[in-house]
Amino acid sequence: MTHPSSPFGSRFTARQLTLVLLATIALAETAIMILLHRLLPEETTPLWVHIALDTSALTLVCLPVLWWLFLRPLNLAAERARLAAQAIMDTAGEGIITTDERGIVQTFNRAAENIFGHRAAEIVGQNVSQLMPSPYREAHDGHMRAYLNGHGAKVIGRKRLMIGQRQDGTNFPLEIAVSETRVGNRRMYTSVVHDVSEYKATEAALAQSKELMERIFCNIHSLIAYLDRDFNFIRVNQAYAEADGRTPDFFTGKNHFALYPDAENEAIFRHVVETGEPYRAYAKRVEYPARGITYWDWTLSPIKGADGRVESVLATLLDGTQRELAERERLSAIARFRTLFENAGDAIFIHDLQGRFLEVNQVACENLGYSREELLMLTPRQIDTPEFAVRVDERITEIQQHGAAVFESVHVRCDGTVFPVDGRVVLNSVRA
Repeated sequence: MTHPSSPFGSRFTARQLTLVLLATIALAETAIMILLHRLLPEETTPLWVHIALDTSALTLVCLPVLWWLFLRPLNLAAERARLAAQAIMDTAGEGIITTDERGIVQTFNRAAENIFGHRAAEIVGQNVSQLMPSPYREAHDGHMRAYLNGHGAKVIGRKRLMIGQRQDGTNFPLEIAVSETRVGNRRMYTSVVHDVSEYKATEAALAQSKELMERIFCNIHSLIAYLDRDFNFIRVNQAYAEADGRTPDFFTGKNHFALYPDAENEAIFRHVVETGEPYRAYAKRVEYPARGITYWDWTLSPIKGADGRVESVLATLLDGTQRELAERERLSAIARFRTLFENAGDAIFIHDLQGRFLEVNQVACENLGYSREELLMLTPRQIDTPEFAVRVDERITEIQQHGAAVFESVHVRCDGTVFPVDGRVVLNSVRA
């Protein structure tokens, strides 16, 4: 085995270096003894002088050899190890702080500088409690003494959350894990610190979002059901349960089509699960014995897992029965009006206050000799003779003021012939 840091390490093993050292000592001792014998004869020099001079001379001769072969390489190795450890600490993404058993900071890496806003030179030599806000700062030393006496909380090796304080005085949440190392009779503590401010902010935002979604889920008037891929109810909202005269807990675990059998609807649900495509329907007719015929707006949304497979289905329903019945009544009323309008014995014109025809019946077309399309392109002024055409604006003003008007006029047919008419106009308010 070669010496790791010796300048001769590439050529000599540790055994060979030891032999070199012993040979050096032997040669030095021999040279010193010969020199002392010549310079200070034993007959005239006390023994203790020989011993003192021999020891001093041997030490002076061997000390440079010991330094060069052993002490210097060991110092270099220790310095390299220190620099390597510091480089690892400075490149670590976590804050790393080492303290002694009194809580005095020994090292403070760059990530810790970024987390706390302190430079290492400001913190090394200070109590680590300077990185904590009150009341944790005041209590820290007491906790340390209790731990050293075996009465404190078992925090070594465990991750825990606590509050740190930056240089600017702002507090922030951090996660810390402390490990203990014994160096001789001393204890050293290494703390690995993570700033979890962003994580906690995200966690709070998610909690707020979850609370918002929960409130929407519970209070929205739409009926919402969350089912697994086999159409067993996982959860329903209050509106869904109330529509069936039940509580939300009643549905959990029950199968949708066991409660509401319908082959057509079940096929739709299965298609959503198999294809992963959502389904939407407007005013879909549903008939159940207990409810009769109802109409619903449906949305079936597939919920997929990480593998892309549909794991559940969110069903959103809005009761459109009243809207559908009202629409049918509206269409029926329009049909009745159209029947009366077209079968009336008198000519009927519908126009706006700007004098544009909006609708005319068949009698009006026959009287004037125009088709419906041609007549809708004209205005009341164009079907009156010039004498009466100038009175149209007065008639519209009277209608606006009194809501109705009775008038006499002379109409001009398509072929230019004229005929007298008696008319009555009524103002109708139509909301868009």
